[in-house]
Amino acid sequence: MKYICKRNCYVRNPQGVLQYFKAEDVVDYSSGADVPEHFERAGGKKDEPDEREILKGRLRDLKINCPANASIETMRKKINEAEDKN
Repeated sequence: MKYICKRNCYVRNPQGVLQYFKAEDVVDYSSGADVPEHFERAGGKKDEPDEREILKGRLRDLKINCPANASIETMRKKINEAEDKN
């Protein structure tokens, strides 16, 4: 997910290395990463889980095994199959 730095700072980048960021620099942090508080989500969105994370949570709730790199379509298909069985 892309974040925008709102002030000049030194923080750990997504690879864990201390880095200097200027205000308005864009950084791509992975989902669930520790993002500094002064970074805002690009597009003005709050930290809402993306569709992939929502589907992964649904699969976990239904106790369905799915590869970590499965496509969104594959996850939707597995969820639909499980719901049709019930």
